Amino acid sequence: MLRSIHIGNLMLMGRIRDWAEETEHLQSGFYAPVRAYYNIPDLEFQNIDFLKLSVPARAIPESKLDGPPSDAIDLDPSETQFDDQTSISAKATVLIDDVPATATFGTATVIGSIPFSLQRDHRWPVIGRLAGSKDSSPDPRTEAVVLIPSIKIGRTVLTNQIMTVTRSDTVLIGLQQLSRLRHLTMTNRRLSFGASAPISCNLRPVVSSFRSGVSMYLLFPVSYSRGDTQAIIGTEDNAPDLLTVNIASFSGNMAHRSRTEYLGTAYGQRAHETFMQSDTIEIAGKSLHSSVRYQIGNPADLPVISMAALKTLSFSFDLPESMACLR
Repeated sequence: MLRSIHIGNLMLMGRIRDWAEETEHLQSGFYAPVRAYYNIPDLEFQNIDFLKLSVPARAIPESKLDGPPSDAIDLDPSETQFDDQTSISAKATVLIDDVPATATFGTATVIGSIPFSLQRDHRWPVIGRLAGSKDSSPDPRTEAVVLIPSIKIGRTVLTNQIMTVTRSDTVLIGLQQLSRLRHLTMTNRRLSFGASAPISCNLRPVVSSFRSGVSMYLLFPVSYSRGDTQAIIGTEDNAPDLLTVNIASFSGNMAHRSRTEYLGTAYGQRAHETFMQSDTIEIAGKSLHSSVRYQIGNPADLPVISMAALKTLSFSFDLPESMACLR
């Protein structure tokens, strides 16, 4: 158990070569003997073995970061109209292996992704497959994992990054990359980072993660009409509704006024039954008037704070210094 947690932490820190080597040791020292003992050669360890390598660890080069002590990029300032509300998105242009691409910065995703079309054109090496992706798709699938030679954000370059290949339209930069950027601060218009970049944060993060390291969520306290809870900050969600809440079913007024929405997932557009309700949401000591989007899903899932929160608040994060703030 402790070994798998250690390996998961290596993934969260972006130390992919170290993660691969430790995973190989776990496979030969634990998985193989257990399969042999029970005489089940295809025994799966589904709760700890999400990412399966198809190449030896020695084939994965070390990941490095090179950039100035202070860096920043401007986010796409355009707004999208949804009924009577406007939404903003955490998008900017980055370089993927020196190729310009529109990317969304996602704080609720660890391993980022590239569109299938980009992989089709460049054919980066496939090093494994990711299974059990927690997505909105009703039929979980495996995703190819590729090794990207470089990702350039502003003037900062991250080398040898792993990404999944999905049916989405844009690149998704996940926490595996963002956690390597020191003193990161995101507002509705700008992403600044670097060891010398200013940061206004002194709170330790509250984190929920799988021990495999393929999933990690940063949690913040919220209050709304249904009570007090912890919520995930998910800047990849560009809905105009500040909070998204899963419920088991709609009844009464919700059932009559619900509607079908098509939302983007890793596997393309998926239909969701949703209901929007105006509310006062308290986050970081501020009362924000917005709407809550209720959707049919697993009620055990924590609510998600969308990018809409950054119209008023800012998000700061530094994993090595153990800081995360929404204020």
